Amino acid sequence: MSLAGNDMAINDRGFSLIEVMVALAILAIGLLGLLNLSFYAIRANKQNKEIVWARLLAEQTAQDLQLADYDDALLQDDGDTTDLDDSSNPDHSSILVGIDDDGDGRTDEEIADGLDNDGDALIDEDLRNYSIVWNVADNVPADQMKTIRVIAIWTKNNYRHTVKVDLVRGRYKW
Repeated sequence: MSLAGNDMAINDRGFSLIEVMVALAILAIGLLGLLNLSFYAIRANKQNKEIVWARLLAEQTAQDLQLADYDDALLQDDGDTTDLDDSSNPDHSSILVGIDDDGDGRTDEEIADGLDNDGDALIDEDLRNYSIVWNVADNVPADQMKTIRVIAIWTKNNYRHTVKVDLVRGRYKW
């Protein structure tokens, strides 16, 4: 019986230093994995925010073009109906002004050709890295119709990103 008592006394001492260090090492490796995952999530959220802003800006421009008169200069085709994806030589484009119009200390981006809902000639100071271009194809997909492709463009890490929004306009409004 005394042997059993000695075995029990040896087992009741707790964890050895090696066991604790192995457990801490496993915990540290797991926490490093979670930390890496959180950095990836932050990076992905930032990229998604950029895409959402580009999409919003392109859709807002498309809505403005939807309201323009069918024969307006904003909806004129350059004669090439196959260049809807051409963002290097577009039919129309926004202008990145690079000045602070409203004195708030931030560079403003302005849209040329009067695409401005509130009349202050500004889109949004936080969108200064985006450019908007659009191409028009007359009589596509049918006569008396125009296909308009609005393209939001931004550069991140020396890589050019784009978001495209298509719009089909008829000559007559409802």
